[in-house]
Parts: sequence; C-alpha cells; structure tokens
Amino acid sequence: MSDNDTNLKPSDIVKANKKSTNPIFNNIDAQHIAQHTLCRTPITPYQCDCVHNRLRKIFNEKIRQLYHSLAYKETWYENIRQFIAFHNSPQVYINTNDLSDHEIEEVNEHGFTLFVGDNCANVDEDEFDGPNDLSIDEWARIDDIIMYYYLKDINGG
Repeated sequence: MSDNDTNLKPSDIVKANKKSTNPIFNNIDAQHIAQHTLCRTPITPYQCDCVHNRLRKIFNEKIRQLYHSLAYKETWYENIRQFIAFHNSPQVYINTNDLSDHEIEEVNEHGFTLFVGDNCANVDEDEFDGPNDLSIDEWARIDDIIMYYYLKDINGG
C-alpha cells in the first residue's frame, strides 16, 4: 500500500467508484476524458467560497434539521441509513450539466465534510472502514442527496 492509499477518504473511494461505474465514462476513451478535464478551468477561491456558503446555508436550513428529525436509532450508521431511506422515495433527480467538474467535486468534498461533522451525522474518523461503515453505494447516495439539495437551492426550489 502506498502513502497515497493511506490518505484516502471514503469520499475519494465514492468518487472513483462513480467514475468507473458511470456509463457515460465507460463509453468515452481515457484520452478524451483527460482532454475534457484539462479544458475545464478550476474554480476560483471566490467560487469556492460561494459553494461553501451555499452548502452551509443548505445544511443550516434543511439537511441538518431533517437528519436530526430522522435520527432516532442508537448508532450513526443506522441513522444515516434512515436518512438515505427517507430520500429513496420519491427518487431525487440530479442534473449536474450546468456545473463544472470542479464545482461538483467541491460540493461533494465540502458537503461530505459537513454531513459527517459534529453538527450533523457526527461520524468519527476512526469509524470509517470499520465493521459498521456504510457501503460505497450508501456514501455515494449521501453525495447524491447533498447534490440534490444544492441544485434545488441554485434553481430556487
């Protein structure tokens, strides 16, 4: 195992899994993906702050309260699964076509940090990759739920 492998976070694994299982990525060759990625400019510090501020607003006004209203189980992983189950019906629709790859990455990274933080799910770092950790698909679903609320906020919903 390399030093880079030991620094992986669950969200890194989720992102890698999304790209490898996404049919859009499977139909595009690696060279095209590399060219597409290089054509995108990174978001500016100001844009990054805007993403973070929007996410804090969404967590303060919606996600945190909803999570705590559903979190009545004894363990963090059962509470997160309850939160996921709440969002499985109706299905949340996510269309990220208007977001840059870097904005999507920033929403996923910062959203994940806010979700597992003390004020929401309160998941300790040492609980990741333990026997009670969520599956990669469950963590991906959390990313999708956060993105759903992010896009809903952008579109005024």
